[in-house]
Amino acid sequence: MKSNELKIIYHSFDSDLSKTERKLFESMMYGSKEMKDEYRTIKQLRDLIGENNDYKFRDDFSKKVLLRLDQKIGSPDFQIFSRVFSVIFRKSAVIGLSFTLILILINIIFTNDISLYGIFGIKEHSLEHIINLF
Repeated sequence: MKSNELKIIYHSFDSDLSKTERKLFESMMYGSKEMKDEYRTIKQLRDLIGENNDYKFRDDFSKKVLLRLDQKIGSPDFQIFSRVFSVIFRKSAVIGLSFTLILILINIIFTNDISLYGIFGIKEHSLEHIINLF
């Protein structure tokens, strides 16, 4: 069975076929027992799925899910993980902030400027400098 033939079968369920697709579909159905069986199987599956679209959870489902989550979060493994993660995060945040402040101070020292241009290490350009670039 070719993928084109399967596409036509699926397409026949979802929308109207064009004249050429309809002729091809009918010739496939009349010409092959395998195609008829495949069409019948797909139709049965689609009908079964269509019948079961009103599935409802039991009343205590949400309570059970929340209880399981509490058990997982309250487990010793999770507690250890969260403690280690928070310590590592705090240390890396302090290191990152310190590194950023050091870079800002170095830029201010080398540019001798306490403006935003000095903080970011950017030279201040005037309109005349920009015009001269062109």
